[in-house]
Amino acid sequence: AGLYTRQYFARDTRYTILENSSRSHSVPIIDGEYQPDSPAARATDVKYENGIFSMNLAAAYGKGDTMRIDRSFVCKSDSVTMTDVYEFEDTHSIVERLTSRIEPKICEDGKIILGSTTVSYDPSICSCHISSEPTTSNPNKLCYMIDFKLNDGVKQFSCTIE
Repeated sequence: AGLYTRQYFARDTRYTILENSSRSHSVPIIDGEYQPDSPAARATDVKYENGIFSMNLAAAYGKGDTMRIDRSFVCKSDSVTMTDVYEFEDTHSIVERLTSRIEPKICEDGKIILGSTTVSYDPSICSCHISSEPTTSNPNKLCYMIDFKLNDGVKQFSCTIE
């Protein structure tokens, strides 16, 4: 959470704060656009069935009429697998983002280490880039962004966190 200041609660500045904006959340970036700050920007079709938690994220980007972004989580005793499936007709640039306060280290193709946790993904469908930004609430702490830029034509991304 951000530092609770006047700017944190003000409508015109709230989402300029890193911790409040989708820039620091583990959500996709579609065509270079982050999720807008709008009450309509939310997941739909949220459900839990047969051990799978799922939702459609398209409305969170104002694209509910032109695409589906189905996100699901499958939880096991020792891992969580997140999968995003995209359904759309036009070409879109897609970056899958994971965020962390722990500095990530790419240890080999398809594996990233976050402390004692490993994130596994398919490196044949994307390129991986790590960046960081100081948090607004404490400029001495960093928010790390792990961006997976999907190759053109790829419409599904999965990663497993163990």
